[in-house]
Amino acid sequence: MAMKLRDELLEFLNKYSGIHALKKAYTEVGDKVKLTALDGEQIVSKMSSDLSKKLEKTMEALKRSVTAAEKIIEDYKYNPDLREGKVDWLNSKDLLNSSMLHYDSKFKKEISFAASSVHIPVEIYDGNVEILNGLRWSSNLDKVFQENSENDPELLWQYFGSLNGFMRMYPANSWTDIQPDLFDVRQRPWFIHGSSSPKTMLILIDISGSMHGLTMSILKMAVKMLLYTLGENDYVNAASFKNKVTWMSCLNTFVPATRRNKKLLSEAINDLVEGEMANLSAALEFAFKEFRTFEKDKQPWEGSNCNQMIVILSDGGTDEAWEVLKHYKEDSKKVRIFTYAIGAHPVPYIPLKTLACTYRGYFTIISSMGTIRTRIQEYLKVLSRPMALNIAREYHWTNFYMDPSGLGMLTVVTLPVYNKTKDNRNPSLVGVMGIDVSMKNMMTTEPKFQVGFVGYSFAITRNGYLVFHPNLHIKIGQAGYFLSLRRNDKDVNFTPDSKFSQATYLDNPPDVDLLDIEITDSIRENVSKRFNF
Repeated sequence: MAMKLRDELLEFLNKYSGIHALKKAYTEVGDKVKLTALDGEQIVSKMSSDLSKKLEKTMEALKRSVTAAEKIIEDYKYNPDLREGKVDWLNSKDLLNSSMLHYDSKFKKEISFAASSVHIPVEIYDGNVEILNGLRWSSNLDKVFQENSENDPELLWQYFGSLNGFMRMYPANSWTDIQPDLFDVRQRPWFIHGSSSPKTMLILIDISGSMHGLTMSILKMAVKMLLYTLGENDYVNAASFKNKVTWMSCLNTFVPATRRNKKLLSEAINDLVEGEMANLSAALEFAFKEFRTFEKDKQPWEGSNCNQMIVILSDGGTDEAWEVLKHYKEDSKKVRIFTYAIGAHPVPYIPLKTLACTYRGYFTIISSMGTIRTRIQEYLKVLSRPMALNIAREYHWTNFYMDPSGLGMLTVVTLPVYNKTKDNRNPSLVGVMGIDVSMKNMMTTEPKFQVGFVGYSFAITRNGYLVFHPNLHIKIGQAGYFLSLRRNDKDVNFTPDSKFSQATYLDNPPDVDLLDIEITDSIRENVSKRFNF
């Protein structure tokens, strides 16, 4: 019986595998067929070249959009008398189930290539004259958006985010009906990092006795929102002060503003307790000393090398600290000071305002929970000025994020848009232009037929974090999505603390280091012990 089964199986395999035809083909060619070793460096170089060409097409489209936008602004005549109803624009919140939209397989949702649509945050009055003028001139971007889409059929979403708060998207599409709608383009990582250069930030948090009740709650939320505006190219740390100044967490120097480090600081904020008197002089002396120490001891690749800034969050009423500032006069020429007056109470905040204005920063009042989101990023207006004055342009690529429509992981490439009109004495930032690029599209450059079954390709950012890797998977859950790492032939869910125990649902993906995947647990543990990580 076994022999019969063997014969039948061999007959079946010989018939359908084509083994005899394959043998015959190799016999006929004889010595003409030989095995050759693959050149790994050549394969990588070819994939890199193909991927660069693909990304360069997107960057060229982005540059065309920016050039067109600045020309439109230059020719546009501002109308101070514009009123609601005088400007035609498509509100993306009104396009849900609209007959003008049709399903498109590339975007995986209903869209319209005929026009762009606009999203305006709930905190902004869409009848504001600044918004109306912005909507009118930016409507002329539709032409260049359409041309870009026709020139490159692979092109995905194209955006313009205005410094005034509205976002224009092409092609037109409907906005989610989930309420409340808290989306503000100015708080998206691609806008923040496209509108300012990298920074090294020291946050000084007043936890004196007057910072109690609602003021303390506003303070904690404001610091967390401030951390949210930072990206992996920024460096940050935070210290609390009353009579004495102490680091807020186990971090005792400036560190990259990765998701993991920001999480440590955010958790430490929850443990702050107010008490005693505030000593601003001690806090500023501490800050300047830490900047000096960091500049002295850092490695060449550490720090932002662009902007150094001290951010003070206090309710006011502190000492003016002029003696300390006089002592660190040379340092204050390099370090900007930004101040936030927290809470709605009669405590004088003139010293905070004077401090910010004197040291090339910005003063902002955050009087309630509702004003945190819009006020916390006021410092970006100041940091964007040097870029605008020098018409600085540098393509910025964001970390990957999950597209809600089902396009998978996307990154955004951005460029700033400036107002260079003759009437404007100094160029100023108008907004940020961006275009999406999908991870799936990047992976089409992988030479799978050469790499074979056992080989694979991966990419990392300049900071060493994964862009794509075969062991890095995105899984969808009820509360969102999370990352899963394939290790030792098992799927384990990734958490920011590298404890592969349970799923962590994320609004943005964490920074995953290559070593989290490429090196096994036991080896990494030995390395960590050896170097006291």
